[in-house]
Amino acid sequence: VPPTGWLLPQVWERRFVRRAPVTYLHRFRPFGFAADRLGKPTLTTWLPSHRVPMYAKVKGSSLEQHVVPSLADKQWFLNHAINVKESMVHVVQPGPRRFLYFNEVPRTEHPRTMLIVGDVRGSSIRLIKAAERWKEAVKGREILFLAQNDLKTTGPKPWVTLLSRAEILVYDVQRPLDSGMLAWEAILTGVPVLFPEHHGVLRGWDADCPWSLETFIDSPEAMASPEFWLAARQRIEKLPKPEPLHLVKDYAAVYRRVFG
Repeated sequence: VPPTGWLLPQVWERRFVRRAPVTYLHRFRPFGFAADRLGKPTLTTWLPSHRVPMYAKVKGSSLEQHVVPSLADKQWFLNHAINVKESMVHVVQPGPRRFLYFNEVPRTEHPRTMLIVGDVRGSSIRLIKAAERWKEAVKGREILFLAQNDLKTTGPKPWVTLLSRAEILVYDVQRPLDSGMLAWEAILTGVPVLFPEHHGVLRGWDADCPWSLETFIDSPEAMASPEFWLAARQRIEKLPKPEPLHLVKDYAAVYRRVFG
């Protein structure tokens, strides 16, 4: 059942819990949509929504536990929820899709492509102008604008091709509860990633300024130099990367903690 907040998935959940011999339930829900209380121990992984920030719509109960992708998102979630204790909110760090762990991404010897990933609303004028200045600093560069929900470009085969050609990835998504999945995938393949300073998940990975999207917008020429590219690649090699099946292991730990 698609993880939406509309009526049909909620009806399906109620019927499923009523008819199936389940003891516990794990569901996914965009923040801001109603999430029915199902009368059984329930774990809800909260997803980003285009409607946030908004007034609180999550009302806690003793049977419900919650999952968010970072400590920063945990605090944000607690500020936008009612009757939810801190001990009821668990952090499970997201990461790349499974296929990237088992398929080598061949890197172009001299990559010259900037991938700009945004949500469906597109990128700001300031970012577009900064990207053009970055492009002009070295001949032969190109810029590709992608929507993170466009499966034609982010599906396994086309995405691996794009990552192989990417010199840098600009992750222009700032919504709370965002997993940063495409950014994680670039990091795993050694592509430097620029992201918003207040992105909960990616800020937790590396809080230093070299990756600041805001800094890039102010001075793109500094990040267009070979010196920045080499320093960024060296830094990525030393920073932690997600391991295969880490998401499964983290959820298994939460299941043991929550459901026993």
